[in-house]
Amino acid sequence: MTFFWQNDDLATGQGISFEQPIFLDGQMPLTEAIALMTGQEKDSPQSCLIITEGEQMVGILTERDLVRLSLSPKALHQTLVREIMTSPVVTIEQKNLIDVFSAYNLMRRHQIRHLPVVDEQQRVIGVTTLSLLRQALHLGYFLRFREVREVMSSQVISAPPETSVLEVAQLMARRRISCIVVAIEAGYFIKPIGIVTERDIVKLQGSGADLEALGVGEVMSAPLIQLHPADSLAIAQEKLQRHRVRRIVVTGKDGELRGILTESNLSQILDPLELFGMLEILQHRVKQLSEDRDRLLPHKNLHLQQALKNGEFLLYYQPQLDIESQRIIGAEVLVRWQSPEQGLVSPGEFIPLAEMTGFIVPLGEWILKAACTQAVQWQQRGLTPLQISVNLSSKQLQSPQLVPCLKAILAETGLEARWLKLELTESALVENVDFTMAQFRLIKELGVAIAIDDFGTGYASLGYLQHFPFDILKIDRCFVENIHQNPKNAAITKALINMAQQLNFSVVAEGVETAEEMEFLRQHHCYTFQGFFISRPLPTAAFETFLANYPA
Repeated sequence: MTFFWQNDDLATGQGISFEQPIFLDGQMPLTEAIALMTGQEKDSPQSCLIITEGEQMVGILTERDLVRLSLSPKALHQTLVREIMTSPVVTIEQKNLIDVFSAYNLMRRHQIRHLPVVDEQQRVIGVTTLSLLRQALHLGYFLRFREVREVMSSQVISAPPETSVLEVAQLMARRRISCIVVAIEAGYFIKPIGIVTERDIVKLQGSGADLEALGVGEVMSAPLIQLHPADSLAIAQEKLQRHRVRRIVVTGKDGELRGILTESNLSQILDPLELFGMLEILQHRVKQLSEDRDRLLPHKNLHLQQALKNGEFLLYYQPQLDIESQRIIGAEVLVRWQSPEQGLVSPGEFIPLAEMTGFIVPLGEWILKAACTQAVQWQQRGLTPLQISVNLSSKQLQSPQLVPCLKAILAETGLEARWLKLELTESALVENVDFTMAQFRLIKELGVAIAIDDFGTGYASLGYLQHFPFDILKIDRCFVENIHQNPKNAAITKALINMAQQLNFSVVAEGVETAEEMEFLRQHHCYTFQGFFISRPLPTAAFETFLANYPA
């Protein structure tokens, strides 16, 4: 039986699903637990049992615990439930279950699939699972943009069909994995023909089967449900739900074994910001970009290359404040176009066109060189060195000439690499991931810092943060606005700051416009700010005046 707890503060607008807890005394023989979990004593199988002694919860029993029995010579009827249960148990109080992410984050951190929910007296009132969290979210639209290859497990344990079930169960217990793929050799590759899961082992235990005498080829689930690496995660989720399974084998074009996708893998894309409904922000930005493109291309005759030759582009600088030292420690470099015909043109008008035409690469190179030259000039005049932040487009990041260009600019201008920071948006990470990671390593070898800009408004997931060597995470204005009055923005931002601290990133809050916003962020351990409350972006001369007079 599944029931729902409705929390009106859920940003997803969804109730969190619980399974009704099934309790079992820890002194009961294991045969009783297996009967409950395989559905012999209930209408349907149970994925876990809450183990009690008296009225106290002392442990939890899952299918994985039962599979570990294969490593023990002790008979089932001689084994008590408390001997193999998992203890202590990770739980969450109902009052702390603020949103889906609070449950998901706890489960991911502890690598568990079942999370008991308790009341203030620590009594279990329900159990939520990864499957229930995934089903509660309407992720179909977002999942269309992600592929199976991004999250699947490439390291798959397989066994030939003649392998005994006991041997496979022992292998699963030692490796702490949920399944084994049954496969045969087919020329130069391995071809999967079936799968054996933890639940299959538990059912065989409950039936009293001789696990050593049985071969996995006799009990495997077949024919296989299969995915291909290029399939979208929306297809994967649809198959998981339609077939009511927790894992699907991934095969190549010749039927060779390429990997396996589990519900745990799929859950990797459930980032906190996606859980808080940030898809709408992404859609809004894509819509804006499309409107800009449609408006600019037919009606504007923007001669960008000629403008660069004529020196019509200008650099503006927006200061970054360290609240602890009350010092300006850096500035983000922003480009403007002073057109003789149109006056000062907003970047929102010409940057999209530059991206679409590829002009962003030479323009970006000019910005880098001009910004580094200016930073050196300020240092030579005795001003306190500032870390200059330059935005890098995805096209620049994908250019093989980026790192040689960076080296040349640093050498030519004489700027030390530590005074340069490159800012990348999330969307820049998802193109050609292997090449991007190689570019990151080369940039870091130069000593240049890397920041992820507008975090939470793009396409990337938490997995990217784990694998890319960022130094700084910038929190977008959309989360900072009225943060002291908006509980959802506050919850998201606090989660981002905590996550950044755990990953050893520095944090910069963008778009700070009021003292209340800055104080809220400071109280939650964000100490570097950028926004109109400090200063608007300023042309070079005005920025120098601002530095000379700060603080007023």
